[in-house]
Amino acid sequence: MDEGMLKRAGDIANNFVLDARPSTIEPFGRGRINDTFLVTTERGEQFVLQKVNPIFAPRVLFDIHALTQAMKRSGFTTTELVPTKNGELGVVRDG
Repeated sequence: MDEGMLKRAGDIANNFVLDARPSTIEPFGRGRINDTFLVTTERGEQFVLQKVNPIFAPRVLFDIHALTQAMKRSGFTTTELVPTKNGELGVVRDG
């Protein structure tokens, strides 16, 4: 993965409500559809940042949010979307 992609991921990570500023961003796994990064903050908390392939419309985040919240209410352990600083479920860049 090139340095430009990691820089863009870092810029995007700064839009989310995290416990502290991101200190490291690194590739996390190898996906065929999405690019995934591990974000570690200055306080050591870790979050997964995912660039969703443009074949998915931004509204897919509403589906993910609804599904994970329903799973949580049913007692399942699940991931949760971290909101952006302006309360959105994700960041849309370049369409």
